[in-house]
Amino acid sequence: MSRLRPHTVKASLSDEEKKAIIAIAKRHEMSEAELIRFVLCNADDLDIDFGLAEIADQKSRTEELHIRVSPEEKRIIESNADFLGVTVSSYARRVLINGKIEKIDFDHGGVEKIYHELLKQGTNLNQLAHFINAQGLSAYDETAVLMAIGCVAKSSDYAFQFLRTLERRYFTDGGDAK
Repeated sequence: MSRLRPHTVKASLSDEEKKAIIAIAKRHEMSEAELIRFVLCNADDLDIDFGLAEIADQKSRTEELHIRVSPEEKRIIESNADFLGVTVSSYARRVLINGKIEKIDFDHGGVEKIYHELLKQGTNLNQLAHFINAQGLSAYDETAVLMAIGCVAKSSDYAFQFLRTLERRYFTDGGDAK
């Protein structure tokens, strides 16, 4: 462990996520750790919401509330927070501020369809990019290229709107996911 970098972060990744990190790091001739540090250090320059505003908001939480509960009440509160996939602090904060918290209950089939469609569109886009890189843009029909890109954009927009709808419906400020 380095004195300059005394903290270690562990993450559980799917095989695809791990392969993606390795490929990106290799493409840019850096280690996985360097890639992660680069993304964190340049988060403001990237068009990605890393939740840094939420981290800053957590730093402003300086006040504490103490409540007494029975062992059974504590078990129920912890069980409810666990069921929702949030910390006990986040669960308590949300319930106290908003009055009630619901478990996200929606058709997972819709999410799977969006995921599958985006995966197909990504594959199509990769094939298109490979063909254009190998043959040159002049060998490919411009209309077909624009249609393929339009399909990818439409699928991405649909997925983005779906996620925003879920966020507005189910998430409130102050949530710390487990």
